[in-house]
Amino acid sequence: MVLGEGLCKLDSTMYPSTWNESTFQSYTSKKLKVGYYFDDGVTIASPPVYRAIMQTVQALKAQGHEVVLVSPPNIVEAVRVFVALTADESYPASHPLLSYLLSTHVY
Repeated sequence: MVLGEGLCKLDSTMYPSTWNESTFQSYTSKKLKVGYYFDDGVTIASPPVYRAIMQTVQALKAQGHEVVLVSPPNIVEAVRVFVALTADESYPASHPLLSYLLSTHVY
């Protein structure tokens, strides 16, 4: 793993900044609170993904971190709001994406 001031030279999307070791060290001793989920209302985690999540949960708990099962926001409603906000009035109501999102089988 590469940490330090030279990281921005390896990642062109990263803003160049000075590395503050004391700040980094202050966070290494703090415990994290991490949320996880298996079902977002549209898709369900496949068995390998479920297993990977559970292994990560167990590893984090073993290190003393707090791990919480969360319920993600309604993804279908979020997409509906996005389409409503970004589409103009000429957006056809019969568009396949909109029809799919409005269908009751998605819930």
